[in-house]
Amino acid sequence: MTRKNRKAGVDRRQFMGGAIGAAGATLMAAADAQQPPAGAPPAGAPRGSDIESRYSAPPSRGPQLFRAELDITDCEVEGRIPADLDGAFYRVGPDAQYPLRAGNIPFDGEGHVSMFRFQNGHVNLKTRFVRNERYLAQEKAGKILFPMYRNPYMDDPSVKGLSRGTHNTHIIHHNGLLLALKEDSPPAAMDLNTLATVDPVYTFKGQLQSKTFTAHPKTDSRTGNLLGFGYEAKGHNTTDVNVFEYTPDGRKVWDAWVNVPYVGMLHDYQVTENFVMLYVIPLAIDEAQIARGGIHWSWYSGQPTYFGYFRRGGDGKDIKWIKGPERSATHMMGGFDDGKRLYVDVEMSLSNPFPFMPMRDGSRWDPVRGAATSRGCRPMCRRRIPRTTRSRRCIRTTSGHCRGRTIATTRCPTATVSCPAPIRILRIRPSARPRAMRVSTFRTAARSCSGRRKARSWPRPALRRRARTRPRAWAT
Repeated sequence: MTRKNRKAGVDRRQFMGGAIGAAGATLMAAADAQQPPAGAPPAGAPRGSDIESRYSAPPSRGPQLFRAELDITDCEVEGRIPADLDGAFYRVGPDAQYPLRAGNIPFDGEGHVSMFRFQNGHVNLKTRFVRNERYLAQEKAGKILFPMYRNPYMDDPSVKGLSRGTHNTHIIHHNGLLLALKEDSPPAAMDLNTLATVDPVYTFKGQLQSKTFTAHPKTDSRTGNLLGFGYEAKGHNTTDVNVFEYTPDGRKVWDAWVNVPYVGMLHDYQVTENFVMLYVIPLAIDEAQIARGGIHWSWYSGQPTYFGYFRRGGDGKDIKWIKGPERSATHMMGGFDDGKRLYVDVEMSLSNPFPFMPMRDGSRWDPVRGAATSRGCRPMCRRRIPRTTRSRRCIRTTSGHCRGRTIATTRCPTATVSCPAPIRILRIRPSARPRAMRVSTFRTAARSCSGRRKARSWPRPALRRRARTRPRAWAT
């Protein structure tokens, strides 16, 4: 962000959020230059001086739509592409088919997939919408038929029984297909080369029993198997979760059914060689809000979080749930097990990480409590954290004395704003850490407000460097 934009108060995320709309707007740039519209700045004024109004936050203006499927041959390249680079880079994101209904959120835009094809030192661009059941129905009707994010009560009667999936969150390559994913529906299968939608509701030849499929499946690096899960797996507002594993050619290896303590967002999960881990956060279903025409989720302050784990390849009946305080952790950063203990890294915040997700109690969204970081308190806070505020828990997977501990919650007790960054981390670590785990993105989790280093085996330079980094206002 330039100094000029900082003075205007423009946030980098807002700027990037509107960039896709600017791409379409450039098609009219020449005409605008010749015939400026009424109210335009006088000749000679720097173009883009109205950047704050054009790239305002989604709640006040709404997301910018692109809606153009492109085929660009031999894109302009800065620098040189290696001649032996032969492959494709894929991406996907929400791009609403029609302008979103007031009160809806950007998560509800239709999936728009891009492919950058690299070959012989050149790159071609191709983009296509995921032509799922939702897209085709709205295209035929010429209007929005699913007006609110994951609210089936607002759907047009003509789409009853159709998949509501937008497939705008993630894409993976599996069994010769490109699978576009959205966690409230089965995948949509696309051709890897043409991006044509070949199966709008892909169920692995009828083997997928869950009505949903996570946007963050995992691939076993040893076998190549695809592991995933679906929550609300038996339908709207059900606590059922289906966990499953498929071979690279699409054959089901095993699946298990478990139940979560309440219906909250299970956006991601973690798999190790022997265990599966689930994390339930208080971004919970809000039936009253849905009945009023709102979105699926709201942040339920005061609701506990739950960390569950069970043996991979089993039936799920051995699942164990660990109850914790109100926290948010939308993504798992990594994890492994040594056969006796589990080690999991997550990003974590004290409260709702999304400014566009309502707070159920009507309070305003708090950007400090919603910031997901792993940093300790800033050195300017001189008060030490009492032992009673540190929460430790040991997870034993076999009998015997467990020497590991989980630093789950550590917060600076000062009443001022001089130390706004609590330690937000769920970290399971043994007394003797493997060498590969010594350098970790969460190495500063054991620092207190006094700035003293609690884990002397962790690298001193990395601790100091990480502690100087200021937390961001919010993260998605």
